[in-house]
Amino acid sequence: MATHFSRAVLTAGVLAVLLLCLTLSWTTRDAMNHLPALNNKTAVRNPSNSPKDIVDLHPWLAAQELAAMAVTTEEIQYAREAERLADHEVDQAFAGALREAGWSSTREPAKRLLYRRSWTNCSRR
Repeated sequence: MATHFSRAVLTAGVLAVLLLCLTLSWTTRDAMNHLPALNNKTAVRNPSNSPKDIVDLHPWLAAQELAAMAVTTEEIQYAREAERLADHEVDQAFAGALREAGWSSTREPAKRLLYRRSWTNCSRR
């Protein structure tokens, strides 16, 4: 009889925890909707649709917005690393766009060779 009672208490406890988890997940389902970079419907500035932007700034904007939410020391360190990586990604995309623009505008073989040498020298630094 004691095992039947303990089994009933265990089942009720598991159901209570499950109900608590479902309630918390339901109440926090829209917790990040206020971030413009993560929600394209309410974006103040959507970099992918802006005709003036050469590269997609979305990774950098998202990293900045999420870094503002960091609280603990570990989160701040991760946020700084994410910002650094996102900045590097945008820099690389910009350099690639510049490279493409320069390559397509140099039609003469001598200029192409000089252009290629200048970019390979820059990338070695």
